[in-house]
Amino acid sequence: MTVSKFEYENGHIFIKTKIQNQNFESNFIFDTGAGTTVSPELSKKIDFKKITLKGDIDSKDPLQKSFPMIDSLFIGNIKFLKTGAVEVEPSKITDPRCKSFDGIIGANILKNSIWQINYETKELMVADKLSKLNNINDAIKIPFTPASITGSPILSIVLNDSLTMNWILDTGFNGFITFSNADKDIFLKKIPKKDIVSNYSLGYNTIYGKDTSTAIAYLLNASLNIGEHNFSNVPVTFGKYKNISRKKNGVIGNKFLENFIVTIDWKENYIYLLPIQSHQLPHNQVSYGINYGFENGKLIVGAIWKNSDAEKQGIKIGDQITQFNGKKAIEISQKEICNFFDGNTTLMDGQTLNITILKKNFEVNYTLKAYNLFQ
Repeated sequence: MTVSKFEYENGHIFIKTKIQNQNFESNFIFDTGAGTTVSPELSKKIDFKKITLKGDIDSKDPLQKSFPMIDSLFIGNIKFLKTGAVEVEPSKITDPRCKSFDGIIGANILKNSIWQINYETKELMVADKLSKLNNINDAIKIPFTPASITGSPILSIVLNDSLTMNWILDTGFNGFITFSNADKDIFLKKIPKKDIVSNYSLGYNTIYGKDTSTAIAYLLNASLNIGEHNFSNVPVTFGKYKNISRKKNGVIGNKFLENFIVTIDWKENYIYLLPIQSHQLPHNQVSYGINYGFENGKLIVGAIWKNSDAEKQGIKIGDQITQFNGKKAIEISQKEICNFFDGNTTLMDGQTLNITILKKNFEVNYTLKAYNLFQ
């Protein structure tokens, strides 16, 4: 067994690796929900051998026709051999200004071992046998099916005792739980209206570009049966997740997983979730009625919750925010911008949010109170 420390920033796990006997370390995202990628810059620096695919490739697809081949890489003192990768610009994955990195260590590498993630101690353990790891006996045991090609863990989830879906356990996703379903109208009829709230948004950026089909998203107060364990009153986002495979309906991300010591046994295909005593799963979501975003260097209203006080006061998505709790938007540092996405910003602390919005070239002040989305 080997133990490595990791950094946990902006909801992502970053690990150090050494590739092909290089004398420097590279910084990678630890991502069970994707295949391995390398940045064009690192690919050029190391001069990987490449495998070229034949046939037409969609020009809009960020994945390239030529695939780097990684002869060897080290995670801790464990050496992995002969791994294919995809060349992807890091800015297509997450904002590199918040954290620079060289690519993704994906499930096609990770599936060769047993991994344990301790979000509290920031330790990553890898073993060839489950018996070498602690934190298993009292954990929630959940079976999974490895996805074809990548090997990403796919869990069968029953939502509200009525709908069975396939969700990816995805340490590359920095959110909580979110999913999409083609039969949206049929599904929403199965959820009591009191357990659904919705917002209007500008859409969400993904590696495949901006997904404007998510202009309306829903938050559900749901019951989840994962394996034989039930999680009740869990806020689940509906409509934000886009995946190119119809077999995968959603994703469980780090904001959920960080409440557990997570073990992924690719030998026997089981997930183990041991609750961290000092953590508690959220059973509601607090909001001021709006969500925020940064676009083209401006702080904007990225989403508005339906029937919120913000909507009733006439705030619109896309409105430019010029002041935020007394601080001018132009004075917000890059670190503070990154903390918005990490949920750690002190700019949003408190029961009241005072913002100034530019309306027809005039600044208008608004006061918004924090409230629970589910009453």
